[in-house]
Amino acid sequence: MIANNSFDTMQSSIAKMKLAAYPSDIEIDIPVNLCGTFEFNKASALIEYGYNLCDSIEELQENK
Repeated sequence: MIANNSFDTMQSSIAKMKLAAYPSDIEIDIPVNLCGTFEFNKASALIEYGYNLCDSIEELQENK
């Protein structure tokens, strides 16, 4: 648990630095409680979540 939290903290710090150096056009935030580091069995659900989120973003852009 401690190692996993340390890894998540380190990964978050690296992501923030990368985004500061290379800003993105769109940032998709995935809730940290959606899955754990080693929960590979949830890959399909995460992929579906991403597709649904992107569809929602496209709808928002179309309705502007």
